[in-house]
Amino acid sequence: MLLDLVRPAEAEQPLPAVVWIHGGGWRLHDRTACPDLVQHFAEHGYVMVSIDYRLAPETRHLGPAQR
Repeated sequence: MLLDLVRPAEAEQPLPAVVWIHGGGWRLHDRTACPDLVQHFAEHGYVMVSIDYRLAPETRHLGPAQR
């Protein structure tokens, strides 16, 4: 699976992180269905991670997967 990670450019200390899991009911969309990560999070001192997950029902045979 893939992810996108956005963080403030000049951070010298550990930062809080937000994991964005896109809506789609396990059936549609991908990690790019998210807000402008830089504007909403990185500019305010957060690391932002937007993740993909397996969609149903196409991936049921790949387990482990949602059913």
